[in-house]
This record gives sequence, C-alpha cells and structure tokens, in this order.
Amino acid sequence: AERLALNTPDKANAFYIATLPVKLQDTDADFVPLYLANYMLGQSETSRLWNRVRVTEGLSYDVRSRLNVSSYEPSGSWTIYAIHAPENSDKLKAVIHEELSKVLEEGFSPEEVKESIHALLRYRQLARSNDSVLASTWHNYLDLDRTFAWSEQVDQALKSMTADQVNQIVRKYLVIDGFSSALGADQSKQ
Repeated sequence: AERLALNTPDKANAFYIATLPVKLQDTDADFVPLYLANYMLGQSETSRLWNRVRVTEGLSYDVRSRLNVSSYEPSGSWTIYAIHAPENSDKLKAVIHEELSKVLEEGFSPEEVKESIHALLRYRQLARSNDSVLASTWHNYLDLDRTFAWSEQVDQALKSMTADQVNQIVRKYLVIDGFSSALGADQSKQ
C-alpha cells in the first residue's frame, strides 16, 4: 500500500481517494454480499460513510465508496473517496478509518442489512426502467453472453442475504492497511 500527497496550490477543495485491490469476479459467490456491503458502507446517501463523515462530522461535501469488479477475471478494486476542505484532511482520514474499523469489529446489523436489501432492490428495479440504462446493460450482457436472468439471480441472492453472510465476506475482503491512498490538496492549508 502506498500513501501519496499531491500539492494542488490555490485549490479551494481537497480530494482524498483510497483504493484496495480485490481479487474477485462478479460471478463469484462472494460478489453479491460484498456488493451489498459496499452499498451500506458508502454507495448511498444513507450509508455509514455518508452519515458519519458528511452528516455527523460535517467533514466533506461528498464521500462515497465504490466496488468495481470484473466480469472477465478475478480482478477488482474497492475505492473510497471524499471531497473536502483541505484543513479537514487529517480528521477526515481518521474518521474514515474509524468507520472501517467499526464495520470490521461490529459488522452490519440485521436491520441495516434488511433495509439496505430493500433499498438496493428498488434502486436496481428503477435502473432497469430507464431506457438508456437498459440499453447499455443489454449491450454489456450481449458481450458477456448473459441475459437479464443473470440480473435476476443477483436480485434473488440479495433477497436471501443475511447479516452474518455479509459480515463474514466483509471481514474476508476489507483489509484497512491494504488501501493505497492519495490526497490532493493545497499543502499550505493542511
């Protein structure tokens, strides 16, 4: 893991990004639980990172996590990023670390998992009702030799997911010290 600091003189905002390599393919059994964990960690505006970093602490303008997993081979990444005022950089990194540690120590609650499954299924259904998303997904599925039956399998796997399953997979893949990070900020404001 690497730690990079990039000086961006006279820029009002700072940008923090951290990426963890993940050896996973979207056809692996671990994909759906990790996909759900990412949603709860930082993909939505009800996520752990959003609520703690943006709402509670007021440290960022935007904070998210993104899971990017290949359909072709076991290769992917788990990324966390935040746009913030440069004077908040140290506190922001500390709070993100605390939230990741909390996920590893305490896990996601059964209620949190249940609510997130419901929200994620609605999100997926809404996305499939958008013509441009539908066409793009269909085009991608043709390349992968898939049909929307694959999407239905993901939905069914989500519906049957338990907090124990999600937490087990999170503990398998979330290695806090494995993230490489970069901070772009005006160093005079750090």
